[in-house]
Amino acid sequence: MSNPNFARSKDNYPPLVYFYSGRTIPRYAMITLKKVAVTWPAEVYFLHNSPEPPAIEGIIVEDFGAWYSPDLFEAVRATTHMDSEFREGFWLHTIERFFVLSQWLEVSGNSRLLHAELDVRLFSHGDLFTRLDEIGPAVYMPRASLQQAGANWLYCNGRDALRLIVDEFCRRAGEGFEMQLLARFMDDFPDKVRAVPSHTALENADPSKVQFPVVDIRDIGMVVDVHPLGTWMLGQDRRNIPHQPVFNHFFYEELGSEKLRNIRYHYSWKNHRLEVRHKGGPRYPLVALHVHSKVMRRAHSPYALALYAWLANQNFDSVVIPQKLCAYFRFVGRATRDSVYLSLKRLFSRET
Repeated sequence: MSNPNFARSKDNYPPLVYFYSGRTIPRYAMITLKKVAVTWPAEVYFLHNSPEPPAIEGIIVEDFGAWYSPDLFEAVRATTHMDSEFREGFWLHTIERFFVLSQWLEVSGNSRLLHAELDVRLFSHGDLFTRLDEIGPAVYMPRASLQQAGANWLYCNGRDALRLIVDEFCRRAGEGFEMQLLARFMDDFPDKVRAVPSHTALENADPSKVQFPVVDIRDIGMVVDVHPLGTWMLGQDRRNIPHQPVFNHFFYEELGSEKLRNIRYHYSWKNHRLEVRHKGGPRYPLVALHVHSKVMRRAHSPYALALYAWLANQNFDSVVIPQKLCAYFRFVGRATRDSVYLSLKRLFSRET
């Protein structure tokens, strides 16, 4: 059954386009696809090159190899300094999707699309797309900092703007990795590549203190997570820390800061959505949450979201994924014991 909060704005919604390059579709991706199949009010596409694609009712599954020309991207691959071995070419795939999405717009005849990564939890967008269309044709993405922006959520309402990004990747592939380059594109082409409000609009009491150009949160009244809101609430990818538990209250340097402590989370049972605010400020609906820890079942559970929203607001850290938990507590116990021993040793040494 479709979510009524989505259905009210059906006419304004663009097609939702997912991309995955790899042989095996991860389990968290399947959870996402099955959920959006019954909640997103417009068409949902899954572009893949897997030999065993999923069959999900409500999802249009396409092998992009049937129409995609990789020639331009191969030129980028030849000049980039990104680690091609990391997670089966993860960094290269993040760039290639722009080439695939741009060509999909041409092949499909669509003039706009929403792209989301498969570990992003989408909520109702209300009239967000109408408001962005009124601002003008561009590629809209959340920006994390002066140094980095992200395409975990990307709205394009102008083919030329997406082609511009493709051209810039071809021209500047050797200058950095994807998130760094996207931030530079925003600086160099402010009318074609625009930032939507992210955590940076909520870190200070005054939203205008954001250090880079961004669509004013007071104009569109919504927030898109690029990364830190999700890791602060649900932690990071367990593969990054295989020998210890995953905790909340986490952020990466250049993406977040200690100012995340100024942000408060709330799950609205009435509107079936997460809301965020600066402490003491007004609440804004969160339209996309980047679940870096990949706990997508919990991200789609209202009970889990309400619990983790409450935990995110606390001063103490909470376990999200209890891997290696016993080993971690043994380590903490030994460290505490050693610290107490050294303190007592110094104390008695001074007395004698």
